[in-house]
Amino acid sequence: ELVAYPTILKAITSYAIFDYNNVTWQPGDGRRLAFMGGMNGPTSDLYVYDTQTDEITQLTSGLTQAVFPNWSPDGKYILHYGVSWRGPFGGAILGHDHLDGVWAVQVADGQVIRLPTPKSVALDFVGWQDNTHYITYASNDECNSQNLVSVDVITGEATALTDLSFYSYIARSPEN
Repeated sequence: ELVAYPTILKAITSYAIFDYNNVTWQPGDGRRLAFMGGMNGPTSDLYVYDTQTDEITQLTSGLTQAVFPNWSPDGKYILHYGVSWRGPFGGAILGHDHLDGVWAVQVADGQVIRLPTPKSVALDFVGWQDNTHYITYASNDECNSQNLVSVDVITGEATALTDLSFYSYIARSPEN
């Protein structure tokens, strides 16, 4: 069915789940595994599996396809992106063509926090600055690779770190 109808919602959900880095262990003791799945609905959503209790908890549910979960260094938040495939589609479906949003989920209570969405369609996550701030690009209509910003996952406030364009990827620290 997915091969015959590559643009139906079930196919799009499978692309979101299988074509992105969608599994990540909680830092520290590694008790929890964050992953994207489509078990309870028509889209990819964020889940957490607890290895000690053997429980799976769904943390998000929405109209977009959730991808690319990233734990904060202290394991209290999971940052993720919402993407979609809107077309028109040519001969191949190579990846999402729209970035619908960026969210952080507070794992303890499931609170979902909407964060600033770059204008680019790229998932421009550079890394965590500390337990509550991540670094991303502040892309605009003219350039996708420019202006690094630090975003507070609690308030959503973005603070400029650089005011420049760069050619390609920023090197990520192995620690944060």
